[in-house]
Amino acid sequence: MPVRIKSLLSSGPLWVPLTSGATLRLSPGQLSPAVADVEVQDNQAVDSLVGRGIIDVLTVPQAAGGRAKRTGTAPDATNDAETKAASQES
Repeated sequence: MPVRIKSLLSSGPLWVPLTSGATLRLSPGQLSPAVADVEVQDNQAVDSLVGRGIIDVLTVPQAAGGRAKRTGTAPDATNDAETKAASQES
């Protein structure tokens, strides 16, 4: 499950080392993009930052079925044509 990391610092940038070797740079109060949870699991640096109250690791909720929900619907061409025809008959 993906996670996001939030900097709890009030001033100065923060670099968070991830398990893969990549590093996240966060501004004070900034929330990172979603990263795989394996990037923070068993990561001593992340555990230390959480323990010292410098960052918070938040889980990202996923929609049912593991995919993001889609909002809105595409217009139905058939229904549109029927609506236009009905309005022209009146």
